[in-house]
Amino acid sequence: MQYTSSLNLKKPEGTDVVDINVLNENTDIIDMEITKKATQTLDGRMSKEDKKKLDGVEEGANNYTHPSTHAATMVTIADTGNNFASTNVEGALSELFTSVSNGKQQIATAITDVDNSLNPSGSDTFDQLANIISNISTGKKFASGTLRSDKSLYQMDFTVSTLTFEPSTVIIKYHGSKDSAYADTPDLIYSFAFRFPNGGMYACKRNVAWKKNAWNSYGDISIGSQITFLSNGFSVENFDVYETLSTIYWTAYE
Repeated sequence: MQYTSSLNLKKPEGTDVVDINVLNENTDIIDMEITKKATQTLDGRMSKEDKKKLDGVEEGANNYTHPSTHAATMVTIADTGNNFASTNVEGALSELFTSVSNGKQQIATAITDVDNSLNPSGSDTFDQLANIISNISTGKKFASGTLRSDKSLYQMDFTVSTLTFEPSTVIIKYHGSKDSAYADTPDLIYSFAFRFPNGGMYACKRNVAWKKNAWNSYGDISIGSQITFLSNGFSVENFDVYETLSTIYWTAYE
């Protein structure tokens, strides 16, 4: 007796007696194998449903390589704080850009409302807007400083050109030693005030209070000194100096 290699059916040889039971056993095995469906672990026939599914799969469908990059529209965000209407990175970035752009435009408008001499733009960077904000004029500006005289008599010239504004009034005080022959007070020899109302120039000499068109008996006008108005300071010519290395104090007002 021999057997088949796949279903192990019995194959009587020429000298074997034919047994009806052997034939029936072979028939039962064949019938069972023909109708048996395949499982995930055993071979078998394919059902028509599985065949339909298989036919719907395109050739090479399982030949897939995951891409190394993705479009921003394909990447979702968690957004646990509900800050965005969009659910992907592309949409969230667009919303964020719009929000920042609108915010900078509002800042630029607010700056112009406070100081229309400035020219901010909604396209400016935050650093540029911060620099513009620092230049907002909030009132009259002033500055002061000192100089050292380099002449012993008259006609000292000097210029101050480092101001960040255009002055309208400049007060200059000249201090010398207590022992000076010209000293009217212990520490102040002469005081000069220069003013430019309506483009005019006024000056007073000695330590006196200045009033427009009114001088006290100690205030004689300094005709020799000339002051020139600059966009960033002032320039003085022929300033009277009566001592060497004296301190000259100046204050400028916008």
